[in-house]
Amino acid sequence: MDIPPPPRSGASFRPFYERERARMIALVGAMSGDRIYDPEQTAENGWHRFHPYWKDCDNPKAYLRRCVVNAAWDELRAVRDAPRIDLIEPGDNCLVEDLPCPAPPLMGFDPWDRELADALVSLSDKLRAVVVLDTELNPGERSAAEIAEILQINRVTAHMRLKRAYARLRQILPDGYLEERQARLRSTGGLEERSAT
Repeated sequence: MDIPPPPRSGASFRPFYERERARMIALVGAMSGDRIYDPEQTAENGWHRFHPYWKDCDNPKAYLRRCVVNAAWDELRAVRDAPRIDLIEPGDNCLVEDLPCPAPPLMGFDPWDRELADALVSLSDKLRAVVVLDTELNPGERSAAEIAEILQINRVTAHMRLKRAYARLRQILPDGYLEERQARLRSTGGLEERSAT
């Protein structure tokens, strides 16, 4: 179902919400590296920011993502600035047989792409955001210009962040992984069709 042009009715909001809700929760989880305790509530905070603009917004999908991304960044700042509560007793450590604890998994990514989700945890929040927005759709469907619009940054900054993020991922992931992933997505119809099965 296509999004009706502005001005939209209040009744047309419900189908849009139902189509995009799970994707927005996954977006928060992937952006935060699962550092946000309740990604569903954070996504809902983004929806609350977005809702007043539903009727007149020119590009509701992009503006919704901007609101959800901003809600996620607000929550990440709150988590970062909150007093730390250590549940580990003095003398204990997070090492088991001298191996560090694994990074938390990212929600919202299919298990077949676990390797990419694990690699995203090592990126900064800003670099992770551009990659998550870039890989959210089928390959090539979201331009650096649209990512820039969503994140409220200029196009050059978005392009440079994408370039730096993928350069870092190529260092972390096995040789050719990103290219093989893109070929898999093309052959299976992309992320949206894959997640629908």
